[in-house]
Amino acid sequence: MASKWFHSKVGSDEKLGPVDTPELKAMARDGRLSPEDLIWKDGWPRWTPAWRTRGLFPAGGPPPLPKKNASAPPPLPARAHQERSRSRLIPTLPAWAYVAVGGGVVALPFIVMALIFGGRPERQAPPAPQTPPPASARAEAPRPPEPEPKPVPRPLSDRLVGVWSIHTKEADGSTSDALLRLASDGTAQMKVWGTQGGTATPAVLTSGRWSLSGEYLTTDLRDLGQSVAQVHSANDTALVMTDRDTRQTVKMSRLGEAHWRSVKAMTPAELQAAIAAEKRAALPPGVDDAELWARVQREYSAFSREEQVSFYRQLKEGQKYRQMEKYIRTQFGR
Repeated sequence: MASKWFHSKVGSDEKLGPVDTPELKAMARDGRLSPEDLIWKDGWPRWTPAWRTRGLFPAGGPPPLPKKNASAPPPLPARAHQERSRSRLIPTLPAWAYVAVGGGVVALPFIVMALIFGGRPERQAPPAPQTPPPASARAEAPRPPEPEPKPVPRPLSDRLVGVWSIHTKEADGSTSDALLRLASDGTAQMKVWGTQGGTATPAVLTSGRWSLSGEYLTTDLRDLGQSVAQVHSANDTALVMTDRDTRQTVKMSRLGEAHWRSVKAMTPAELQAAIAAEKRAALPPGVDDAELWARVQREYSAFSREEQVSFYRQLKEGQKYRQMEKYIRTQFGR
């Protein structure tokens, strides 16, 4: 990115610019910018005379010396010191020196009046200041960006409200599926079905209430009794909790509210097909494993969606390699 320059005339408090480097050089060539003028660009700690910038003026070098004052006394002749004897400890002054000193004293008031009413002399290069520029400098220092406020997490009770899909598998091979709806007014509804020995059991629709005490969720549903579970995490996609009595950890997935309104009349097979279709629709392109995708979202929640998909593909490839390794060991005894 090209540098942007600011400039200011000698004795003026007006800040001009910004201009780019070619324009600044053109100003130096045609006289719009003099060597004594001050210039500044982003990254410089202070304003600097233009003659100090290498390559800006064709001749380069320091600015011209100030003009000699006609009222100043002439320089001492070179032979004044040569005529003195080095052996004398206290040298004597010639008569003309006393005359010059007296003339300078007489001319001093006129010199002061000429400086006050006749304008300022040409400005010489000032020494570099040792202190940082004051707060009232012509160019304000760039301020660092203010940190963005951190989002305040929603209360756990608000995060639990919604429709959740539950799938559990027991040690005897039986499975249980359910849809649990937690409403903001404290009411709860659940539709439960499952398989026992490969045979589907009828779906049961029940209702009751739910409450939250700290991190413990209590559901009291008709025909199912009371259940208390410790909630570990809850967000817009997943809910993880452990039953206090059975110590079984259950992972639940959130579904849409519109889906709940259509489940009451569905059979278990229709429910399973609808839930699977809705889960697939909620997955991003290239993702087909809902459980692995939920794991990636938990472990890489700070990354963008594109980075999460990349991590998912890497984990998916790792699963394929592990399955192949397990198959080879089973077949060849390695």
